[in-house]
Amino acid sequence: MESKCEFTSYISGLDAPWHVIPNPEETGSDEVQILDVFTRYTWAIDQWDIGLLSNILTDDIATIVVPFGEVMDVGNL
Repeated sequence: MESKCEFTSYISGLDAPWHVIPNPEETGSDEVQILDVFTRYTWAIDQWDIGLLSNILTDDIATIVVPFGEVMDVGNL
């Protein structure tokens, strides 16, 4: 009996919930907003979604994103 594995693939630019509903009307509490930004950040890093990542980070960011390397400002993304 042969087993078949299927893997779901995501295209972040199409599948990320923030691209479908970019600015929800209900912002929620401070805690909910912080969780939303953190979730956007982790999704953007996992998917290397530059568009979403550049909307989250400040213009004067300086960080090292392993394995992608050093990011000195949003313009370098």
